[in-house]
Amino acid sequence: MAKSVISDAEIVDPIQYAIFKNPWRNVYWFARMLINVDKYGAVGKESEFLLQLVGGLRTIVAGDQHTDAIRVELAINVLNNLVEKRFSKATGKSARVKLFFEDLTKKLLTIDDINAFVCAAESILVPINLALTTIPSNDREFTEAIAKTYLDKLGDAGLATVVGFWDDAGVEGCLNAERLAVLRSFSHLRRDLAHMPEIDLNLVLTAFMQEFERRLGQKRKGRAGGSLEDVASFLFSYYGIKADNSPEHFQADIEVDKWVRCKDKWLIAISCKR
Repeated sequence: MAKSVISDAEIVDPIQYAIFKNPWRNVYWFARMLINVDKYGAVGKESEFLLQLVGGLRTIVAGDQHTDAIRVELAINVLNNLVEKRFSKATGKSARVKLFFEDLTKKLLTIDDINAFVCAAESILVPINLALTTIPSNDREFTEAIAKTYLDKLGDAGLATVVGFWDDAGVEGCLNAERLAVLRSFSHLRRDLAHMPEIDLNLVLTAFMQEFERRLGQKRKGRAGGSLEDVASFLFSYYGIKADNSPEHFQADIEVDKWVRCKDKWLIAISCKR
C-alpha cells in the first residue's frame, strides 16, 4: 500500500521537494478544487465571485495588526461568509459547496497557503475562464464559407472534399484560437509574477498550463462530437433537405441526429458518430 506522506529525508530532488513541500504546490490543487463540478460544485466557474473572494482575502492578509494565526482564522471566516452568502440558495449543490469549504480549510494553515489560494483564484482560474470564452465551441465559422465555395464550384463532385476537409479546417482554426489564448494568458501571467523565486514561479506557471490544457481538452471533445453533425446540417441546408421529426414509435437506444422523410413516407435516420 502506497504511503500518503513523504518525509523530508526521502526527498532528495528539489523538484520533488517543491511538489510535496513547497506552499505554492497547492496553487494547482486549489485551482482543481475551485473548478471541480462533481465533488465541489464548481465554485470557481464564476469569475466575479472569485474576485470578491480575492478582494476579501487580500484585505486580511495585508493587515499587520494581528498575528499570522489570527489572520488565517479571519481569512477562513471571510471565505466561509462569502461562500455561504453566494451559494445559500443553491440547494442542488449545497452539500458539494459545503464539502468544498471543509476540504479547503484543511489546506489553509498559513499565510502562504492563503496567498497560494489567492493566486489560484486570481491568476489561474479567472484568466482561464476569460480565455475560454474567446475559443470557439464549434468549428463552423472556420469551415462553412469554404465548404459553400467548393460546392458552388464543383457541385456534387465537391461533396467528398467538403466532408474531408471540414475536420481539418475546423481543427486548425480552433487550435490556432487556442494557441492565441494560451500564449496571451501565459505571457501576462509570467510578466505579472516575475518577482517570484524561480521554483515558486514554476509551480504557478505549470499549474496554470496543466489546468488550462485540461479545460481545453474538455472543449475539444465537445467540438469533435458536434463536427460531423455540423457538416451534415450544412449539407442539409445547402441542398434544401428538410429535417423531419422522429416517429412516435421509435424507441431504439440510439442517438439519431437527423431524420429525413422520403417521398414514399419512409424515414431515414442519420446518426452522426465519429
